[in-house]
Amino acid sequence: MFRHFGDMDGLYVAVIERIGRRYTHLSRPYGASSWQGQVGEAMTRRMEMFETVLPYHRAADMHRQRSPLLNHGLDALTLMLRARLEGAVPPDVKSDHLWFEQLDLWLSLEAYGRLRDRQRLDHVGAAQVIEAAVAALLFAKR
Repeated sequence: MFRHFGDMDGLYVAVIERIGRRYTHLSRPYGASSWQGQVGEAMTRRMEMFETVLPYHRAADMHRQRSPLLNHGLDALTLMLRARLEGAVPPDVKSDHLWFEQLDLWLSLEAYGRLRDRQRLDHVGAAQVIEAAVAALLFAKR
């Protein structure tokens, strides 16, 4: 393994790059005209990605304290997902910080991971819980 990657950080970079290439299509512009529709599209795209990224995230969590590079990669993913969400939600809605933080939390890999790992829901069940929570948040802002 180390002949190919040199060290663990080399392996981490290779994995992060491969995952990034696999999901570049998810960063395309949203098709919905309403911000609520765009949030719905973001949720659908994330559920697709989270199911396959979750095993890598679990492994990365075990090693992130020993690797600043890995820690940076995980932080970059979180920041990218948040920025995409911030771009979809209008400023007047986003200014309700409590509401926006709840939305960001429900649409996070961490929330999905907890539902899958700790609450033992399958992918469909975890997605349904997240969809219900996001629907309630969107309903509050209609």
